[in-house]
Amino acid sequence: RDDFPIEKISSNGTHIMIPIFEYFHSGYSKSYHQYNEHETGISTLVMGDNEYSLVSDYPKTSFVEKYHTLTYSGKKETTSRGDDFLDLSAKHKNDKDWNMNKWKIRALKQVIAYTRRKSIEAQVEGGIDRSVSWQIRRFVNSHKTEDTGKLNPSTSSAWASHTKKAKKAIEIAKDPNFKRELMKSEQHCKHLEDNPTGLDYTDTHVIIPLGVPITQF
Repeated sequence: RDDFPIEKISSNGTHIMIPIFEYFHSGYSKSYHQYNEHETGISTLVMGDNEYSLVSDYPKTSFVEKYHTLTYSGKKETTSRGDDFLDLSAKHKNDKDWNMNKWKIRALKQVIAYTRRKSIEAQVEGGIDRSVSWQIRRFVNSHKTEDTGKLNPSTSSAWASHTKKAKKAIEIAKDPNFKRELMKSEQHCKHLEDNPTGLDYTDTHVIIPLGVPITQF
């Protein structure tokens, strides 16, 4: 973005410092090898502190981002994920017994009941495998502080490849003639846990260690 000064983001080779609570864009490249999916695109994100979390036991920082897929290799969905809602909406539109105001009243009561009973929180917590979470934490915490930054695009061919693809995604995003084959976007909220390699935040920046694993939910 033209209104976001890139110099606010800095790195000392072992950690990257990203401004807190400021929106910016970035290119991304990711692969889900188990599904044979590979994609690149643009992410709009904002980072911040996160001392309290519903999903993480040791939260430290977090970020919210919106992915916009530009290139995609893998099995494409043949229907939109929202088709079921559109079909249901069209059905109710022609239903003489359907009353939007009555539905809103009933829906509001349900939301209030779910909130008071903490049903949503229980569902989220119920989906977390705490045994696996602790295995991941032990793996993350086993990394030595002096190893921070040793893994980078210069030492990892996979990292270098993703970096190249992410930079290409930024170029594609600026091309007004480019058209996406797959209209897919995702919104993610990630909670990053405290670790011994320097994950932290200040009044102005989030500090993220480079080249080491991080426990996140």
